[in-house]
Amino acid sequence: PMISQVIPSIPKLLKGAVHRGTREDQGSGQGMSFYDTFINKVDKKGRVSIPVSFRSTLKASKFYGVTLSKCRGLKCIEGNTRETIEMFTRRVHQQYGQGDPRLMALSVSLFAGQKEAPCDPESRIVLPDQLRDFAGIDDHAAIVGIGPKFMIWNPNAYKVFEEEQMALADDAYLDLPSLYGDE
Repeated sequence: PMISQVIPSIPKLLKGAVHRGTREDQGSGQGMSFYDTFINKVDKKGRVSIPVSFRSTLKASKFYGVTLSKCRGLKCIEGNTRETIEMFTRRVHQQYGQGDPRLMALSVSLFAGQKEAPCDPESRIVLPDQLRDFAGIDDHAAIVGIGPKFMIWNPNAYKVFEEEQMALADDAYLDLPSLYGDE
């Protein structure tokens, strides 16, 4: 069976997963956000610079680096803080008991492929070959902040994806309440 048939309640795990940070959360990794899009050079060793605006978020984490994995359903790399992955791991284990086969399916699917990438003194991370190959990343990478996580794309593939998402967003905006209060 497909994973969506085995694990029908994954939206419950994600519901409320974005925590609005408070002063007490500083240094806990919660409430961290990534925004904006950057095209950065990838050197021959697979290193890419973390965007300056992401660095303060990562420095507030207990681990100055990121966790990287294949993005489910997209040909890109997903980046998270260690705290986000730890929080999601706890939620998965709370949702499903030890004997539940969905726990193993989720653990393998979501966590077995996580790679930690510490930032070096120049705030660069190494993109593992396996993940670079998966995403088709060569000498440049599009680093795309999408709130609580970010994605790393082949820049040309991201351009196509962005255009598709912008077209879908046009309809979605109609369903959103006004961001500026009652109109």
